[in-house]
Amino acid sequence: MRPEITGAIELPLARAWYALVCRHRLVKTRHGIDGWELDIFEGPLAGIVILERELRSADELPPSLPAWVLEAVDVTDILTNGRLAKLATRIRKRGGNARMEVERIIAKRQGTSS
Repeated sequence: MRPEITGAIELPLARAWYALVCRHRLVKTRHGIDGWELDIFEGPLAGIVILERELRSADELPPSLPAWVLEAVDVTDILTNGRLAKLATRIRKRGGNARMEVERIIAKRQGTSS
């Protein structure tokens, strides 16, 4: 679990911060479904879909996946927004396939890369 601070800020300040610190960007649409957050990525990461559930504590057991999930890979703390934004920047600049890159990241972290 990562600490997260949320709150409202004025739009001009948000734009200034965004321009200063957001070198890497991603675009996604988030849907809330029965306590789950479904992120559908666009742009260089089109085709990547992540379903997540925030747990109340590190001791809480994750719930079973919804029946409509046909395939899943546990990517806990592997695919952060920051890492995905950097990947989107790299694909924008050099090209590449988002799904293949994400699979490579997961395999490397799980120790199954070739």
